[in-house]
Amino acid sequence: MNNFTASYARAIMAAARQDDLAKPDRAKKVAGVTPEQMARMERELESLNHDFRAREATFGDDVLQLVLASRYLQRLIENRNVAAYLETRHADIIAEFRTIVSASTLDSAA
Repeated sequence: MNNFTASYARAIMAAARQDDLAKPDRAKKVAGVTPEQMARMERELESLNHDFRAREATFGDDVLQLVLASRYLQRLIENRNVAAYLETRHADIIAEFRTIVSASTLDSAA
């Protein structure tokens, strides 16, 4: 809606890297923030961006592995013999399997 507050604009300016500004040769001045704090914020933001890109790169593969493992667990606990064995000898494990299967289905997410 192009309706931004002054404090939002100042926060954007504070978070922007010096190279990304319209006039990068002029030092940006943000009230209440020292140059050391600004440099630290920029380093931390760059680190967060790097971590985010790393997670984003593997997200699709991770979700696929989760879906495949969940489907395998579902088929495993649907097998009466396996379910009976786990219920009598490893009730805590089958309970966790059921939790994983229920948490990863699309129906329970809605």
